[in-house]
Amino acid sequence: MTSDTSLTKEEIAAWRLSSLATAGVAGELAKFSGWLMTALGAALTFFVANYDSVSALIRISHLRFALFLFSGSMLAGLIALWLTIPVKAGLAFSTEALDLRSQDLDPQAFASAFSSLLIAPYRRLFKWRLSSAKAIDALSPIRSPAKLSQYLALLVIIQYLGAIAVVITLAIGVKV
Repeated sequence: MTSDTSLTKEEIAAWRLSSLATAGVAGELAKFSGWLMTALGAALTFFVANYDSVSALIRISHLRFALFLFSGSMLAGLIALWLTIPVKAGLAFSTEALDLRSQDLDPQAFASAFSSLLIAPYRRLFKWRLSSAKAIDALSPIRSPAKLSQYLALLVIIQYLGAIAVVITLAIGVKV
């Protein structure tokens, strides 16, 4: 944790811009991922409920492969939805951290007081994160949520491509 509370105007601009981008992306990606999981779940329910009719129209090997792709797509979606939690929490933390920098807090006392509020696993994670942060890295509080939001975007893309692959697999498997 750094004791330097001064930021350059470029660092403040980068911090605010990254915060805005992260906030915009995290909410919309979570909504899209949830919608996609709902649509895929409805389609799977339809196929399971009408298995006899569907299996007469689509080859069983393609149904199995589509189920495999569906599982992967849903897993990517669940991880993406889970990632929105640390992204939004980190974003809220980073916004407040920017305001706290102007208060000339003692970094060691603040870290001790903050870690005393956390349960054991989170306390260890917080202390590990503090020790791994560069002492001169002024943008450290926003870097983690910004990177996680990029992982979130990649997971939603994987989820979306998996959903498209399910549809293509089922279409190819149609018995003519």
